[in-house]
Amino acid sequence: MTTQSDQVQRAAGLLDSASRIAIACHLGPDPDAIGSLLGLGLAMQERGKTVHLLTDGPIPRSVQWLPSVDQIRLKPLTDEPVDLFVALDSSDPERLGEVGQPLIANDELTTLVIDHHATNTEFGDVNLITVEAAATAEQIVYVLDALQHAISQPVAECLLAAFIGDTVGFSVSSVTPLTMRIAARLMEAGAALHEISDRILNIRTLDEIRLWGIGMANTHLEQGVLWSVITEEERRDNGLMDTSRSRLSNTLLCVPEAYVAVSFAANSDGEIDVSMRARPGYDVGSIAYELGGGGHTLAAGCTLKGPMEEVVRRVVTMLKQETTDAVRDS
Repeated sequence: MTTQSDQVQRAAGLLDSASRIAIACHLGPDPDAIGSLLGLGLAMQERGKTVHLLTDGPIPRSVQWLPSVDQIRLKPLTDEPVDLFVALDSSDPERLGEVGQPLIANDELTTLVIDHHATNTEFGDVNLITVEAAATAEQIVYVLDALQHAISQPVAECLLAAFIGDTVGFSVSSVTPLTMRIAARLMEAGAALHEISDRILNIRTLDEIRLWGIGMANTHLEQGVLWSVITEEERRDNGLMDTSRSRLSNTLLCVPEAYVAVSFAANSDGEIDVSMRARPGYDVGSIAYELGGGGHTLAAGCTLKGPMEEVVRRVVTMLKQETTDAVRDS
């Protein structure tokens, strides 16, 4: 039986023996995806490796300040030689977007998957997946320890940003004493918790606040499901087409009558970003996976084709069923 420790050692061995590594995280990346991407990438560069950092963006504004973020490439590799591909924070190959497809399709290339999503399909040759981990960054720390690689300040900053983003400042149920011990190590390596927390969780542009205002004005609550809708017309009329509504669903879940919260935001390409959050005892991860997305039990999302009314009706109906089933099973 293969244990987690075995998989950590196998992952470390692959990274140690490779000289040219491509690392990609999921499309539409969040702080854990970008922080893990940069943290592992910088550590491998410190070990003398040639590293290509990839994501099918855009890179969130909240992490654009991280060390070496300008190294991240938003398009697929072309002729660059690679002897190891690492897929981070992605539950399936499709979640890697266009940057990952040529690498996944290369049968001669070894793929290492490092993730913590319960919905992971284990699509790698080696799969380091720990569902109990608070963030994918936690796995990166395990691997660096196995390599006996001292964590530098830039690597620590990236990994701590990943933890803060995925745990909402260490406030969710996935946080354990081990999580806090790892965070303390990253702080000891030079990562400033208060500064990174402020950048990740607190700073918002005026346009983001305006977009949140539209979403909060268009809210509805039924059967413990609270949802907000931001249409393409509203975004366009207010000049907010390129503005992120990140973490709006987290804020909606503050309403005590809500067991599940979901925000719907239309894009210019006819697609609708769906972001879901849930209180303990409810599961939005399985619903997101069924809809072609991914995430965790309490935080997940997907992108669906419009029209908005049909998307809202479909998703809210599924979420109402989830709240009904959860109450019945409790």
